[in-house]
Amino acid sequence: MTSSQLYDQYWNEICRVIRRKFGSGPPDPEEVAQVAFERLTLVSRTSQIDNPRAFLHRCARNYVLNEKRHHGVHKRYAEEFMATNFDEGSDEFDAQRVLEAKERLSVVMAAVEGLEERRRKILLLRQIDELSFADIAEVMQLSRARVMQLFAEALLACARAAKTVDALEAPAEARQKKA
Repeated sequence: MTSSQLYDQYWNEICRVIRRKFGSGPPDPEEVAQVAFERLTLVSRTSQIDNPRAFLHRCARNYVLNEKRHHGVHKRYAEEFMATNFDEGSDEFDAQRVLEAKERLSVVMAAVEGLEERRRKILLLRQIDELSFADIAEVMQLSRARVMQLFAEALLACARAAKTVDALEAPAEARQKKA
């Protein structure tokens, strides 16, 4: 059976099963089906696959689980960041906290501006325009894996920049507590 025939036969089924098991997203069931078919085309001899339907369903399921796991890591990081940078009991912003946030923001913005063009564009497409890695890969004419790698490198550069601000603030905070 050709890839085109498999696509016609199983596309809707995979979308329906993913939507039923995992909901409408993220990731979108259509994106999941697309990834499953991409993986099928990467197999050099599709005729060697005994059950292409099972292969497609397994690829789709694994992709969703991996994306959900990845989303969980980001969510835990965001929660940890919020917990360490903002007091839960206080919604008020004192002058010191506002100044620190502005300093951190300006350093991170400078880090973004200093990124190599492809990394900066990928970071902005993902974080500002909220495009999926697959969409960014298509726009930038790169593989999805390469887009994810460049995105991770861009995030790492921003995190390092933010940590430098935190490291500089720590001694100042210690001096204030002693006084």
